[in-house]
Amino acid sequence: MLNEILNALKKYQEEPLMADVPDKVPDKVPDKLKSLHPEFSDTTWDVLAHIMENPQVTAVGIGKQMEISDRMVRKHIAMLRNANIIRRHGSNKSGYWELLSAKED
Repeated sequence: MLNEILNALKKYQEEPLMADVPDKVPDKVPDKLKSLHPEFSDTTWDVLAHIMENPQVTAVGIGKQMEISDRMVRKHIAMLRNANIIRRHGSNKSGYWELLSAKED
């Protein structure tokens, strides 16, 4: 709907039409989290990105994708849990991760 409105406005103003309205929302959440937790390393944010990509992922799966040990992944997950950024629902085998910070905003 926004694209239709934008295209109508551009047509009225006789400017070239844009293909799509840029979506900048996904970039804002990680930046906001990074500014709230500057003590976290880039590896911790990479672990969070893998969790956001696939909420059913395990520490072993993240470790294989990132080529680090699952013990290191668990350390970064513990940091994210202690900061109330993520929470695990269900068992280790069939559970999933929930991003808590998105709900608080």
